[in-house]
Amino acid sequence: MLCPILIMLGWILVVGFLLAVYIATRVLDEYNEYFFVQYFSVCLIVIFGFVIIIQAASVPYYTDKFERAKEYVESYESVNPLEDVSLTNTKIEMNGWLFSAQASNQTFGIFSFFPDSVMDLEPIQ
Repeated sequence: MLCPILIMLGWILVVGFLLAVYIATRVLDEYNEYFFVQYFSVCLIVIFGFVIIIQAASVPYYTDKFERAKEYVESYESVNPLEDVSLTNTKIEMNGWLFSAQASNQTFGIFSFFPDSVMDLEPIQ
């Protein structure tokens, strides 16, 4: 599996572009005319940086959580109706996450926070 940071290559390129804008305005700005551009680009760099770090940490967690839930639900034999309802809720929640992750990966491409491996995951039956 690829490093989570490499999965978000599109966002890293955006942050790199914003950093280049900041550096260019800093170097070319003699009279502080581009202060708002500098301020805006720094704010976006900080925001995107936090988002990238948080997503890099959370995506593998949710992928592993889905795989563990799938393994548990598919190997479980029902004992009573109350447990069946709980398992059905878990299936719905986990399949909802999977479908949204696959849609994000398919729609946003390199700007998606989800790796291509989510496309290989099968829904919980």
